[in-house]
Amino acid sequence: MAYGALGNVQLAVQNSYGTSNVASLYSFPIISENLTHTIDQLAEQGQYQRFGESPRRKGVAKSQGNIVFEPQPRVLGLMLYLVCGSRATTFTASVATHVFNPRNTSDWDDKVAVPAVTALVDRDVSCGQCYYDLCANGLTLEIENGSLLRATVEFIGGNFAHAAKVAPVFPAEQPFAWNTFSASYNAAGVGNWRSARVSIKNQLEPVYLLGDSGTPSLIKRTGFVQVEGEGTLLFASNSLMADFLTQTERRLVWNFLSDVASPAQVTIDFPAARITAYAPAINGLGQLELPVSFVGQYSVASGNAVRYAVVNTVAQYP
Repeated sequence: MAYGALGNVQLAVQNSYGTSNVASLYSFPIISENLTHTIDQLAEQGQYQRFGESPRRKGVAKSQGNIVFEPQPRVLGLMLYLVCGSRATTFTASVATHVFNPRNTSDWDDKVAVPAVTALVDRDVSCGQCYYDLCANGLTLEIENGSLLRATVEFIGGNFAHAAKVAPVFPAEQPFAWNTFSASYNAAGVGNWRSARVSIKNQLEPVYLLGDSGTPSLIKRTGFVQVEGEGTLLFASNSLMADFLTQTERRLVWNFLSDVASPAQVTIDFPAARITAYAPAINGLGQLELPVSFVGQYSVASGNAVRYAVVNTVAQYP
């Protein structure tokens, strides 16, 4: 019988779409995963002079699913590269600063919008399950008071094969905790956050072509990159309400720190955060809270809707 506690997921960036990569895997602890490979069933419409169903034929196949984890500095940089599709790295004195911006005017290559990925999953059985030709369709980062930063990455793609298991080598790093969080809004510190959540969505879909195999020939965009966020603050003033009423866009920055023995930091910078919901309410006798929602609007000045920066000891991502 298989145990989830004895399973693992490892990821690798592929050199090209169509060819899996299990040679340069990133290991990291996961909370859960639900990667699946499905095959559509094509039922013939013709009648065979019987009440029994007409034959079924093999339809298109695809792979998809989410991985939930508490990001450590090394793997967080990898996930941001996978979802953004670009990175710029400065490496000085064994410390690297990686900047990730969503791709804006071109795709990763002619077949996929963002890097193609292989996920090697060990579900504690005799062989591994290799999901490849995946693309990161979205990434959500969220945290609450008294908890660790949690991430959910959504993959879509198309191919699957059994593969030999590879023993993981987990990094000796700490995840990001609530007590290292800091924030600023319009260049002024804001210290009364109780929860924070941000998601980026690439809006990708698999594309199938006549005469090709039953797996996706391409993974391409169907809409704009969307950046959305929300949070809860202790309600102390109406200082944000003026910007909500006028729909003024301001710069919002979130920061996290990690293991001081191995310097690590992540900064999430929204150059033009636009508040879309502002909803304080009296719902009990205790302290009032202010739920807010916002979108990361594209900023012409900065050339992005969100900018991620990760400091760690990884010299460079693929």
